[in-house]
Amino acid sequence: MRKSNKVISAMLSVLMVSGMFTDMPLAVNAAGTADTNETTTSAAVQSADDTQSDSEEKEYNGFTYYTHFNEENNRTEAVITGYKGIDNDLVIPDSIDNAVVTSIGEKAFAESNQFESITIPDSIGSIGEGAFDCREDLSKVYINSLENWCKIDFKDSGSQPMCNFADLYINGNLLTDLTVPDSITSINNYTFSGCTSITSVTLPNCITKICDDAFSFCDNLEKVEFGHELKSIGNYAFAYTSLKNITIPDSVTYIGDYAFSCCSFESIVIPDSLTSVNDYAFSYCNKLKTVIIPDSVTKIGYSAFDECLLISNVLFKGSKSQWNSIDFSDSNYYLVESVIHYDVKFVEKKAPTCVNKGYDLYSCSECSDGVKINYTDPLGHNVVSGICERCGKSEEDFVESAHPYNDDADESWTIYKKDADRIVITFSNTTETMANRDYIYLYDKNGEEIGKYSGTELADKKITVLGDTVKIRLVSDEGYTLFGFSLSNIVPYYDECLHSSTRLENEKSPTCGEEGYTGDLICNNCEAVLKKGDIIPATGKHDMEMTVYPPTCGERGYTDYICKNCGYSYTDDYIEPTGNHEYIDGVCKICGAISLENLPSISGNETQNVIIEDTNVSKCFKFTPSQSGSLTFYSTGSSDTLGRLLDSNMTELAYNDDNGEDRNFRISYNVNAGETYVLQIGAFDSSDEAFNVTFNFEPNKETLLGDVNGDGEITIVDSTILQKYIVGQTTLDDETLNVADVNKDGAITVVDATLIQKFVVKGITEF
Repeated sequence: MRKSNKVISAMLSVLMVSGMFTDMPLAVNAAGTADTNETTTSAAVQSADDTQSDSEEKEYNGFTYYTHFNEENNRTEAVITGYKGIDNDLVIPDSIDNAVVTSIGEKAFAESNQFESITIPDSIGSIGEGAFDCREDLSKVYINSLENWCKIDFKDSGSQPMCNFADLYINGNLLTDLTVPDSITSINNYTFSGCTSITSVTLPNCITKICDDAFSFCDNLEKVEFGHELKSIGNYAFAYTSLKNITIPDSVTYIGDYAFSCCSFESIVIPDSLTSVNDYAFSYCNKLKTVIIPDSVTKIGYSAFDECLLISNVLFKGSKSQWNSIDFSDSNYYLVESVIHYDVKFVEKKAPTCVNKGYDLYSCSECSDGVKINYTDPLGHNVVSGICERCGKSEEDFVESAHPYNDDADESWTIYKKDADRIVITFSNTTETMANRDYIYLYDKNGEEIGKYSGTELADKKITVLGDTVKIRLVSDEGYTLFGFSLSNIVPYYDECLHSSTRLENEKSPTCGEEGYTGDLICNNCEAVLKKGDIIPATGKHDMEMTVYPPTCGERGYTDYICKNCGYSYTDDYIEPTGNHEYIDGVCKICGAISLENLPSISGNETQNVIIEDTNVSKCFKFTPSQSGSLTFYSTGSSDTLGRLLDSNMTELAYNDDNGEDRNFRISYNVNAGETYVLQIGAFDSSDEAFNVTFNFEPNKETLLGDVNGDGEITIVDSTILQKYIVGQTTLDDETLNVADVNKDGAITVVDATLIQKFVVKGITEF
């Protein structure tokens, strides 16, 4: 699929305005060896890795380039800096003038004449920033080796030759089903970004990391099979693709910002190894209906599921209290307002039949029938000599509409079973019409209407009709159409039912704004509708009841108004919070607000006995270290506890609730001298039973200025080591260099070594 310039420009404008777009990638292709004439000009040019070369810029078969000697590889290498030719199909040589072409420089082809394809040799190892910016005419990229392509260092999105959407060819064959070689352990930044030809990706188990924008804007990519060792998925890794099927393995511990933004899957399973869903990770997935979230997740980032308008079910593997403890950032409305199922577990995968959809069935602690998700289409009948090979039914029992049914339809189907006392028909779970616009009517043998249904009211529903005839009628308007209906079973009964036991169904009391219904009389034995009910007129005006909720220290007061008849309600008369907190040990017992100045302090090495009598009110301590170091605090005992570390502005720095084990938490964090920290302890269940929380603080080892070898004293040895470093006989790490810079001028020189010598012989007493 090739996008027009107009569509691409519009997309980029929207993305840049919304702040969702950083850079877009480009791509390049395979190799050949050039042997034509050269021209030379004098110029200093910028190499692909941002280093300057004073070599003369030369021209070779339309390409401009310069050469440099690579000491590590012991060879002369060439960097392509531009193209002045007029060829429509560019072939970058793998060597020029006995120099291996290893790089494409910054902006190399950004302003070249138009060309539609480019061949990139295996020798290319890096492509500079913006090398293919504005190359909207480039539609084909040719390479020889997929392995070498995966190793190219693309400096930014503009260095990718497919950045404005192009097809990728390997040895002349269009790449559609990508299988990454086993020799590749990481997919680099932008490696396949903008590749329009890829439809599926298979990753080997050795892949551990997918970097930023690795597959972004692969707009035909629908399926990815992840390796079992994958640990990290970078920012925008699969953004703006057509992904429909993806299984994220439990080995993944990080999913970056926008990683799956604007994908096309209907359901997603968050892996059990993930504790946080990053900002915008699944935003703008406008087909997403179901999300399965493990109990390991404690935070949902900003707009992680923003604009996922169709989300209707969230399957949470933990308890309701665990769900309520998750830190939900703003702009996740469609997720938190959907139906939440708790303690879910997979039960079985139900295969599709000729007329019924297949689905995955999950159990739920609050749903007696479980939860059905991931529907697959019915198989349809396969008729041979009038009999379906799959379900064994004859064609006369295939009662179904067209799928989808026609616009402005009014069609009827008649089921006749001679001498039957009643007929039971079962509609397939696929049955659906446009709700409140298109209708399915049922009639008995006398033409009397026994039911009018819309939407999914008939899906999986069994209806009993008295007599030997059932008539089904489908009526639609000129709007959209859906599946229609099919019957999964037709069963005639020839023994007369005495209707000895009956019940009323569909009763509805009238309200001030809606009609009521007396209910239908149903036989408990044969499920036949014995008598249709009557309409009850609406009652009239609302009868509003008022409930006042006074303000508290931390929450506004308000008044609820609700109609006693129909349930219509609204809220009004807001009153601001009083601000009159009731602090106990620095924590308000009413709203849980924290007063930093009133918190009890800890020394850094002690154990506290803690009781949490109210899960809404935590126990907090403050800690202000005099030295920088490592702070660890953890709980012990049988209580199901949680811990948080906050800074003095109440910003969360760390959170843990089970330490990867059972019920106790553990948090470790490097703290800075002189800064105040809040240590918050909570519990998932209130109790008057105490548990212990232990606090340990280990200060960092102090460094002594001039102590180069780190033995705790300054001697002539320190000066000798420093002199060896200055003449290149040894190396020192950054921390040691900071200690060695005794005059603090930002450079290590002989002056520093001399000052250390003077200090040793007491020529000076301090640096």
